[in-house]
This record gives sequence, C-alpha cells and structure tokens, in this order.
Amino acid sequence: DTFGLDISSVGSYQSILKSIEELSNTRRLIDIKSIQISRIDDKQQIGNNQLGLTINTDLYYLSTND
Repeated sequence: DTFGLDISSVGSYQSILKSIEELSNTRRLIDIKSIQISRIDDKQQIGNNQLGLTINTDLYYLSTND
C-alpha cells in the first residue's frame, strides 16, 4: 500500500540540498515522483536568495488489515 505525500519548503540553496539528501537517505521505502526547485519571486525576499522546494512522493507501508 502507498500513501501520497507532497512536501513543500522554502530555504537557502544549501538547506534545500540537505532536505533532498535526507529524504533520499531515509530508511523508508519511497517513490519520489518529482522534485521541483523554484526561485521565490517576492519583493520582501530580495537579498535572501530563498528557494522553494516541492517534492511529490509515494510512501510505501505495510497495511495492518492484511
């Protein structure tokens, strides 16, 4: 069985890469459908170089009903 999971986050380039690395090194069985990194185009963020991260995954688990 799977559970769909969408993850969104905002951070620096280094923190975005760290999040992707941690997700890929998890001990859970996941199917990463897509990873999207985007620039935050917000006037208040000028100079902070913030990026947006969106990850679409399926998390596999054993059903207790089987």
